[in-house]
Amino acid sequence: MKYLSIILITVLFSCKPAEKTSKTNNVQSVSNKIEFTLIKEGTNSGFITKKEQVITNPTDFENEWNIALANYLERNPVPNFDFNNNQIILITMGEQTSGGHTIRTDSVTFTESTITLNATASKPGNDCMTTSVMTQPFQIINIPKSNKKIEFNITEHTYNCGK
Repeated sequence: MKYLSIILITVLFSCKPAEKTSKTNNVQSVSNKIEFTLIKEGTNSGFITKKEQVITNPTDFENEWNIALANYLERNPVPNFDFNNNQIILITMGEQTSGGHTIRTDSVTFTESTITLNATASKPGNDCMTTSVMTQPFQIINIPKSNKKIEFNITEHTYNCGK
């Protein structure tokens, strides 16, 4: 009888109750970061309008590079990239009426189906003293090549300079 009790207790405590499973149609996508390299940024380009562009070949890259450096006295040569393994992303703010404007990539993330570039376009608040000169902020980055759709998520931010 003693052995029967031990066997019964062992069986009862070693068995798990059946887990209930339920299927839902909600699909959660896990977001992962992609490393990116800053190629060039500035505020004195030839980009008059806002632009969000993926560049996948050297000809297009050379054209955009020349526009990016159009207003610079000293121009860097066009960097070489292996477009079989890389792609370039260009973001611009268009022409602004004063200094103090910037555009910066915060992160690049991916899901199963898309790549998302998260950036911040910053502008000075009314209490900021800025130069009275037209500016054209831009940024060029490099990421690994992918066939996924690239989405742009650019957040506008106004910063204050006062107290």
